[in-house]
Amino acid sequence: MNDKIFADVAEKAKAAFEPAKKLGALGVANAEELTKLQVSTLDSLSKLGIARMKAATQVSDVADLQAFVAGQAEFFKAVGEKLSTDAKAIAKLSEKYAAEAQKIAKESVEAYVPKAN
Repeated sequence: MNDKIFADVAEKAKAAFEPAKKLGALGVANAEELTKLQVSTLDSLSKLGIARMKAATQVSDVADLQAFVAGQAEFFKAVGEKLSTDAKAIAKLSEKYAAEAQKIAKESVEAYVPKAN
């Protein structure tokens, strides 16, 4: 009899912690995706910045300087586009996380709150 009681308690505890486990896994997956995005952004922006620094070291006369300054507009355009794309990706990731978290919460409530007849 005690074994059945302990088995029942263990089963109920497992079920009670399942939503937290799902939310934890969702949080880890979300953090992983966000980290990948941040690393990608850092890599892209670093490459753009280093390319501009290299271009600056090649300036040796007025014509080179004018070309370098003109290239700055392209640099800022590329940076702006990258940041805009990444901001959209972050927003999409946030929306996906929120939707999944709400789904888990809804399932949890439905499992523990008796349905009205």
